[in-house]
Amino acid sequence: MKQLKGIVINICTTCHMRCRHCSNTDTLRDSRKIDAELVHKCISEAAAMGIEEITIVGGEPFDELEVLSEACNIARIHGRKLCIITNGSWARDRERGAELLSKLPGITSIIVSSDLYHLEYVSEEAVRNVVELCRLLHIDISIHASCASRADAKKVRNIYKDLMNCIFINTNQLMPIGAAKTLNIERFMLGEKIDSLMRFCGAGKLYVDTGGDVYGCCNACLGDETFLYYGNLYKTSLSEAAELMEKDGLYQYMVKAGPRGLKKLLEFSGKSDDFMHKYYTCECDACIDILRNIKFDDQLFNKSSQGEREV
Repeated sequence: MKQLKGIVINICTTCHMRCRHCSNTDTLRDSRKIDAELVHKCISEAAAMGIEEITIVGGEPFDELEVLSEACNIARIHGRKLCIITNGSWARDRERGAELLSKLPGITSIIVSSDLYHLEYVSEEAVRNVVELCRLLHIDISIHASCASRADAKKVRNIYKDLMNCIFINTNQLMPIGAAKTLNIERFMLGEKIDSLMRFCGAGKLYVDTGGDVYGCCNACLGDETFLYYGNLYKTSLSEAAELMEKDGLYQYMVKAGPRGLKKLLEFSGKSDDFMHKYYTCECDACIDILRNIKFDDQLFNKSSQGEREV
């Protein structure tokens, strides 16, 4: 079995904020959280498989401190790296933020979601508190901003421009899902940009949702259970799910070729005309639309893989 890049565990749908671009806006009121026992199972089995990094997402993970604490403890026991993606609201008060982090040993990195939409709820000061606390505690820290346009991305970089020499600040285009469907997001015609799409793909990490369902990437859960879906951890093991991923030609092709590989898939499927004139906000938007609307077979992947090697 090939080494997986990591595992992403969604521990809750709860969040006290209602950002205008939130992809989870339809589930925030569900107040679902993952069972602590399932978190233990996920991380223990991931460690046994040699997976080095565990990423915890939500909702807002810090809103579910009991489950978050369990994840940190188990990751530390197994010597795994643990990353948390958070909005940083818990550090509005710097002293309280320091106290919370002291109760969560095992955190190796934090990604703060801070963009023009998050900043309507969580101040720049709170985000800077997170950055300062992480640097004092030798926790890797970065800022991630989901933006509706390149102009918005520039505004975010200007807000945090004094931090750009010491931490990574990543900006990317929004997916048109959840609350973001109502926003005016910059789009591109696929046919005009497909040759310059990324070769890198976020696929390569297992994604486990609050109910234990396993997917090949965090956006695959937007489709149905036939799209990069590999079972439920209440019925199977993490290693069995990973074996299904390894046998899935679609998944393996996307890990290797990335979004740019969509061109070969469309050519060999004969579906180019159905998608090349459509408009998308980002690579993931195009990828999800194509992969959940075309049924691919192994013969197609063999052809596509050969074509990709010739590129």
